[in-house]
Amino acid sequence: MAEKIKNDKKSISKQSELKFGKKSNEEMQIAADSSVLGTYGDILVAYNASSWGIDFGYPGHAGIVSNTSGKTVESFPEDGVQYHTNDWGSRENVYAMYVKGATTTKYKGAATYAANQIGKDYNWNFVNPWTEDSFYCSQLVWKAWKSQGIDVDYITIDPIVTPMEIAKSKNTIIYYSN
Repeated sequence: MAEKIKNDKKSISKQSELKFGKKSNEEMQIAADSSVLGTYGDILVAYNASSWGIDFGYPGHAGIVSNTSGKTVESFPEDGVQYHTNDWGSRENVYAMYVKGATTTKYKGAATYAANQIGKDYNWNFVNPWTEDSFYCSQLVWKAWKSQGIDVDYITIDPIVTPMEIAKSKNTIIYYSN
């Protein structure tokens, strides 16, 4: 498993170098509070992560930066979709990425879509990412961007959307990793 993670990191790093397009420094800013990472609509992925007492292992965790300053929208088994403090800049094993070619309107739309799901339950049916009644973490991020007409899934022939698939998508560009 460790070797697979290492190879995926290499692949993702190489992929981000080959892609075109960049956000401006203002758009990619890490706020003055160095624990806050990204700007609204940016995708955050933790790989080999633990959070809220749950070891996510290789699949990781995903969230989206909220329109609300200092917050992300994330889904966890304990409480479903909720606002969380954006402390991603202080976490380890994190990627921050933007969506290739997306407009400011689409960034706001993706962040708004995610916020509109707050209060919904966690989706334990990982093979049904199409539901909008409940969401697992990467499904929420995927659906937020899908609602803007951009598919951020890497493997589109399977029904599961994992955080690492989002990181490897041809439509995402990693601008921060640690």
